[in-house]
Amino acid sequence: LRIYGERNTLTQAADLLSAGPGGVGVRVDGSENTLIIPESTRIHAQGWYGRGLQFSYGREHTIVQRGEVRAEGEDGVAALFDFGHNAMGSFADGIEGGDYRGSLALQGALIKDYHLSGLLSGRKAAIQISDNAQVENINVLQGARIQGDILSDYSTRQSNGELFVTHVNFGQKADDQGRATRQADPDFRLRYEGNIQGVDNLAVVIAGGESSLNGQHQLHGLRVDAGATLSGNSSYVINPEGNFSNHGTLSPGNSFGQMTIQGDFIQAPEGRVLIEADTRQHDRIEVQ
Repeated sequence: LRIYGERNTLTQAADLLSAGPGGVGVRVDGSENTLIIPESTRIHAQGWYGRGLQFSYGREHTIVQRGEVRAEGEDGVAALFDFGHNAMGSFADGIEGGDYRGSLALQGALIKDYHLSGLLSGRKAAIQISDNAQVENINVLQGARIQGDILSDYSTRQSNGELFVTHVNFGQKADDQGRATRQADPDFRLRYEGNIQGVDNLAVVIAGGESSLNGQHQLHGLRVDAGATLSGNSSYVINPEGNFSNHGTLSPGNSFGQMTIQGDFIQAPEGRVLIEADTRQHDRIEVQ
């Protein structure tokens, strides 16, 4: 499926099943389009270099994924956000340092909101954001399952000198249409075995419920909101321009375990640290 045009809302009701090399399930161009993947829909690009979802042009697109997207072949990416590169040069008028052909040139984010409550699985990455594609929000909602890394090469500054940030929000409550409401979901539960890497771009927010993150993460920042819990065995490298702040509960491990934080750490007055211990072992939080 390939989507052009502007301000279209499309529901992919039938399965799209591909196993050939270089296959793409859905490619989206245009602007301000909304792609809806219902719970019963499967989108597979299972061959070498497969792309389940590929957003290649435009601005302010929205994804509502309740179904299944897989790209589990070699170098497969389940959701790719990338304008691509031109062999003749990727800058306006061919001048290095000019306007880059991508989100900056179009003066808007390629993706406004990605609402995820289904299965997203990719061998190379579950989500990959290129150095030319701005994404505003990735909302991981109740029912979501993520297999594969979340990667971002985006590193672009605003006119005020601050980096553009992609918020990866875990545990917001979804409405009946599968979209994040910006309210905390106390019943949210997720265990993620993967790496979240985008030190100049990705800011993780633990908004509600409990998220167990297990991997090696390089982030612009991380915030645990009041009422939410972050657990798991992970190392966190935080950009010097950001911080790791706890307003909720930190609980290392999945039972006994360890968190390592390299960067500025803020323990808010209302935040808690929950440590499990017995006569032989104990949880550990190491701040470097």
